[in-house]
Amino acid sequence: MEIFKISFGVYEFFVLSLTLLLISTINYYHKYYTRKNPLPAPFPLPFIGHLFHGSFYGNDFCEYLQFMQSKYGDIYERWYGNKRVIFVSKLEYVEKLLSASTKSKYLIRDSNPEGLKDLGTYGEGILLNNNVNKWKYNRQFLTQAILTSNFLKESVDHTQAIFNEMEECWRIGLKDNTIIDFTEWSHSLTTDIIFQLITGKKMWTIVSNILNISSEPKLIELQKSNEKIISESSEISKAFQKYIMGSNSFLYVPRWVRNFVPSFRAAQREVFEAQSFLYEKLNEIIRERRKEIENTPRDEKLRYDMLTLLITANTDRSISDVKDNQEFTKPLSDKDVLYLIIEALGGGIDTTANVFSFAIYYLAHNLNNKNRMIQEIDDLFGQNQNRPITYDDLSQLIYCEAVIKEVLRMMTTVPFVGRVSTETDSIDNLEWEAGTCYVIYTPGIHLNKNYWNEPEKFDADRFIDVDDQKKHGKNHLIMWGGGLRQCPGRKLAMIELKCMLALMFRNWDVELADMNSPVKYNVSIVRSAKDLKVKIKPRSRK
Repeated sequence: MEIFKISFGVYEFFVLSLTLLLISTINYYHKYYTRKNPLPAPFPLPFIGHLFHGSFYGNDFCEYLQFMQSKYGDIYERWYGNKRVIFVSKLEYVEKLLSASTKSKYLIRDSNPEGLKDLGTYGEGILLNNNVNKWKYNRQFLTQAILTSNFLKESVDHTQAIFNEMEECWRIGLKDNTIIDFTEWSHSLTTDIIFQLITGKKMWTIVSNILNISSEPKLIELQKSNEKIISESSEISKAFQKYIMGSNSFLYVPRWVRNFVPSFRAAQREVFEAQSFLYEKLNEIIRERRKEIENTPRDEKLRYDMLTLLITANTDRSISDVKDNQEFTKPLSDKDVLYLIIEALGGGIDTTANVFSFAIYYLAHNLNNKNRMIQEIDDLFGQNQNRPITYDDLSQLIYCEAVIKEVLRMMTTVPFVGRVSTETDSIDNLEWEAGTCYVIYTPGIHLNKNYWNEPEKFDADRFIDVDDQKKHGKNHLIMWGGGLRQCPGRKLAMIELKCMLALMFRNWDVELADMNSPVKYNVSIVRSAKDLKVKIKPRSRK
């Protein structure tokens, strides 16, 4: 029998590839044109959708979305490859998406298991965990740890002690009129605070920071005696920044783009390298802590940090003063602890540091707000401006809290809140199928004149004025997400921020090096402050 042979050369390969490309393109646009409830949007490109649309805005994705809202309204769509996402910035839609009901149809945050599986975080932690039962299980442990009264009081002491270390570095290493990038210092400060508060391990990123700009003999001697831990602290801090900033691409960028487009492939490799490094370091800390707990006699107190609280939860060594949830009685595994620690560190370090930096910028441009806040701080400490700040003091820092809220309104650090429907539902008088992806663009609400008086103006007084407060509902200001999936660390974040503002402005004057420079930031999962050049000097008191 003669065997039928096919000649397959370059021409045939080209024709086949072109045919497959044409079929795929037709299929892509068939899905696009037959979609249910078409919404206004730019025309998408095949396979990548709107992935690169708006690239002329550079890293300012928020400015691009402001443009999209002004052109298409409070509800429009964007395509990420084959994935359709509905962007909303209208309160009547948001209230449903951020429902606090346990029967909410929007308990899932994202519908991209492909990216989460590639990252190895699918079904882990709480941030993007779409397994509702596993999310509830993890959340109750994290909430139990964070809401422990002793833990919250410890956070004040830790914040103060580490801020004092930063002040000492400034006194030794900063000369008159030295210009520093405050974003680097705020990030170093929160890294040292959060890492020690959560893991019990001391970090030295503040010292590493001052060594980059000063060669004072006292600092050089400190470096020589702690060279290993200073270097390790710097590596961990840089790895966290790469991991947090790079993880965003796994949520919205299609796998084929991340794997085959050179710039995305290189960025993905950096994320994997940072992740591997962090996992190794944190797993080592977890193993050492378990061993320490096992070897500690039962009549001795265990150290009070989040890691110990998580490891001992639902065991006979539990140190929590929050009542256990009887629905979940199984202790956490090392893997569970790892992912919760990663999320707590990532959320606690980056978000808090950025709010602090943005506060410095806005207060420098709004002296009435700044002076009123400083007066509140001076009144609190009275004649003894160097006395320790206490947990009870924080309730008196009402204007400091107003400043923080106004900063978060003007420069929301988490500008995107994702939700996915689990059932058919109605939004904008349209019926949407289960699995529809939504993104709440929070600046579209925070800077909307329909919801705020003079929204472009920074004015912390709006959170003090009773009449102003009456105008605003619960979702007018979305600081920490919303609904059942809002940030469990929001109380801790507010404690830290109030402490840092009080400690900063009671003894230091901060001036912007260039008052004409606009606020600068990058946007990924979070909005990260950058290049905030300032001059710092001790306050002169009359």
